Amino acid sequence: LSSHQTMNIVWDCHDLNGDVVPDGEYVLWVEFTEKHAQGPLTSVAFNKGTEPVHLTPADEANFINMVFDYTPTGVGIQDVNPKSMITVYPNPSTGVFYLKNEASSVLQVVVYSVSGKVMERKVISPASNYKLDLSGYEKGYYLLRISGNNQTEVIRFSVI
Repeated sequence: LSSHQTMNIVWDCHDLNGDVVPDGEYVLWVEFTEKHAQGPLTSVAFNKGTEPVHLTPADEANFINMVFDYTPTGVGIQDVNPKSMITVYPNPSTGVFYLKNEASSVLQVVVYSVSGKVMERKVISPASNYKLDLSGYEKGYYLLRISGNNQTEVIRFSVI
C-alpha cells in the first residue's frame, strides 16, 4: 500500500491446501511496515469454535481501532453436501470465471482480494449466468461472498 489506511482482512478458515482448519486456539499477527522494512508487530489470540468471537484490542502505537470478529458458519455439524447458491467454474482459471445463480432469488456477489479489498460487486438474477473477468488482476486467491435467500456463503477461487 502507498499510504496508511484502514484494512479489512477476510480469512475463510481454510489452510493453503483448501482444507478447513480444526477448531482451537489461533493467533492473528499484524505488522505495521514502511519502506518494505519489517515493522512492529501485534497479535490477537482467539478460539475458533462453535461460538462467535468479537474482540476490540486496546490501542497501541501503530495499531488503533482494531476490531476482530469470528463468526462460525454452523453449530459444529458440517453438512456433507451443502447446496451452494452459486456455481463458480472453472476453478482455478486464468482469470475468466462463470457464475451460475442456483438460487431462486437475486444474489448479491462481492469479490475480495485476500487482503480484503473489494474488487467487484455484482447482482445476479435468479437462474442466470454471469461472466466474471479477473484476467486484469494479479494471480492468486480471491474470495467470492454471496448473499441472498437470508444466507451468506464464501467461496475461495484462484487466478493462475
